[in-house]
Amino acid sequence: MVQYLVDECAKEDLTVFPIVGMALAGKSTLSSVIFNDSEVEEHFCPRGWASFDTNSDPAALLRGCQRNSDHEALPTYLKDKRFLLVLEMDDVHLQHLQVWDLLKNSFTSCSKGSVVVVTTRDRKLAEKVRTTEAPFPLELPIRDEECWSLFKNYASGGKHTVMEDLREKVVEQCKGLAPVAKLLGFSFRRYRDDKIDWAAECMEKVIKENIRPWPKSSYLQLAPHLKPCLLYCSLFPEAYLSSKERLVRLWMAQGLVDPPPKRETTWKRKRPEDVGLLYFDELVSGSFILQDPEDCSKYAIPKAIWDLLNDISGEEEYARVTDMRKPLGRCHHLLLNTQDRSFRLDRDSFFDSPGLRSLLFMTRFKLRLEIQDQDLSSLKQLRSLDLSKTSVTTLPESLPESVSKLYNLQVLELKNCYWLEKLPSGLSNLVNLRYLDTGDDHPRVSMPKSIQRFVNLQSLARLDLQIDKELFCGLRGLKALNRLNKLVVSGFCNLADSEDAKEASMQDKKSLKVLKLNWCSDDDDAAAKSEQFKGIDYEKFFNLRDDQTSHKGHPAVEGNLSAWNQGDYSDTLSAVADEDEENNFTESAEEDISGSGSMVGAEQLLEALKPCTTIEELELRTNPSLRFPGWIGHSSFSKLITVLTFYNLRKWEKWEKWDGVDGNFPKLEELRLFNCPELKEIPVLPSLESLELCSLTVVDCRSLESLPSLEKLDSLWITFDLVH
Repeated sequence: MVQYLVDECAKEDLTVFPIVGMALAGKSTLSSVIFNDSEVEEHFCPRGWASFDTNSDPAALLRGCQRNSDHEALPTYLKDKRFLLVLEMDDVHLQHLQVWDLLKNSFTSCSKGSVVVVTTRDRKLAEKVRTTEAPFPLELPIRDEECWSLFKNYASGGKHTVMEDLREKVVEQCKGLAPVAKLLGFSFRRYRDDKIDWAAECMEKVIKENIRPWPKSSYLQLAPHLKPCLLYCSLFPEAYLSSKERLVRLWMAQGLVDPPPKRETTWKRKRPEDVGLLYFDELVSGSFILQDPEDCSKYAIPKAIWDLLNDISGEEEYARVTDMRKPLGRCHHLLLNTQDRSFRLDRDSFFDSPGLRSLLFMTRFKLRLEIQDQDLSSLKQLRSLDLSKTSVTTLPESLPESVSKLYNLQVLELKNCYWLEKLPSGLSNLVNLRYLDTGDDHPRVSMPKSIQRFVNLQSLARLDLQIDKELFCGLRGLKALNRLNKLVVSGFCNLADSEDAKEASMQDKKSLKVLKLNWCSDDDDAAAKSEQFKGIDYEKFFNLRDDQTSHKGHPAVEGNLSAWNQGDYSDTLSAVADEDEENNFTESAEEDISGSGSMVGAEQLLEALKPCTTIEELELRTNPSLRFPGWIGHSSFSKLITVLTFYNLRKWEKWEKWDGVDGNFPKLEELRLFNCPELKEIPVLPSLESLELCSLTVVDCRSLESLPSLEKLDSLWITFDLVH
């Protein structure tokens, strides 16, 4: 970093270099090391250090940035000088940047190669002030070995030999925080009595007096609307956080997200969920929630913040239970977290909590859950209910009818409820329900009648028109569901005519972002795949040439060998079966999954399902005899799409390029093509020309002759022998 500031920054007029990280990440420690480096001292003159907070007086701050403030103004003092300024802005947020603008004007006369190092917890602020390609992030936690090495460095000072038997205690207290290791090291070195007694007498005192106030100070400065949202995170185990979208749903259900102001144009047409996502981003920006650098979909609460939240929340409001032998008390939010297969509910204490507002299960295994019809009737305040990964043993086919009387319920999650086949008939009474999630991988759960009453529903993760054909409303039931953000419909081949599809009023759903349409029902699709692979010699199948099996880690093969004995082999074979074997089952597959109705009627049906132009992610699994739907290529429809997936368009020969003001699919980032054997080429889309496409999947598109130049591509999946 020193070399970067000395050599690379010398080419620029002024470099603003932000170091971003949560409290205790070591921003000031790193800045101090840079500031006092001998090469930096020699290269920059003058050097200055100033702290900047929301109460800073601009004039006083300007004076504090210069060494000879009594003699001349800062712009004059810095004229033609190559300076280094470390500016601590930990307590400053984006809305308080007017002083920064004043300060920046004082740097216009400086010499080339000057540097301002800004330390901040706010990632958005760092993005605003930076002149570098990106801020420098201090990721936490650091490894135990690094904590111990840092402690020894400050503890020894070249005079003491640090005892190895302290290692475990020191690492435990550091919790991956570099400043804690540094502070404990200083304390150890200054301790004048027997070093053996230091851990017992001083370590906890140092932590309590010097470390614990820092996270609390950050929390107290947090905006009032964000504090209850962050506090809700204490419900989850350490180093674990639900997905971003799920956490926002839970906040919404508990009324922790304020509705958008009606008069502010900035918030015009925003859903409350969109506001909740902004809340989440603010917590990430302030380093209260950390994003996994290797998987951007995963998040965690820093250890120091998590400890603070648990101290603040207390068990009266939030309870995370791993042992049902302990009394539950009268908590409002309850997470049952167990990895024990023999876990059993204490039904007397569990269902006698009338003030319970959140009830969530968290388990790695199938949890045997016994629920009687009367059990849930007392939980009238319940707003969030998550029974995912549970086996309801008393009523294996359906949930208790008493669920239909939880009129305040807004979130109902039922993913991987292995024996569940249908939902209570009265569930449509829950008109406040915003999220009903049975999971994409569990197609057998039948929807309740009168789904048109779910007028507040934001997401319908699966509606199968064959399994749910007893619904008197059919697709007409979707007409009133105009707040849907995500919709997955399977088996639309079962519709009698296109008029039924038109009644769904798809173009009225202005909030719809994700749409997945499957011509077959989930059951038909699975049966067709099973029929396709009958009679294949699987042992011979894996006896491939060396050049065909050298793709270690191929997503279609790795991890799937164990599925053969269970009959779950269709996805693997679809990706890597050779051409002769595939031709044997192609014709029968088309017959099995073509569905009912003429092709003319089918095409009209598909046209009738044309959605609103707000779609950002589209997936289409259609009849093999159908061609590319005309409405997909319309420029007004394609302008917002970022993810596009096509399955089984076997008659699609040419991808037409449509002309429009913004071009065709200008924002496309991911493109997936499965079983489109007649498609010969992909046009040069605007997103390809601007190198925005980052993921491309091509499976069984054997006529495809070439691909456009894809310099930004970081994920490419093409099956064997299909591109020549």
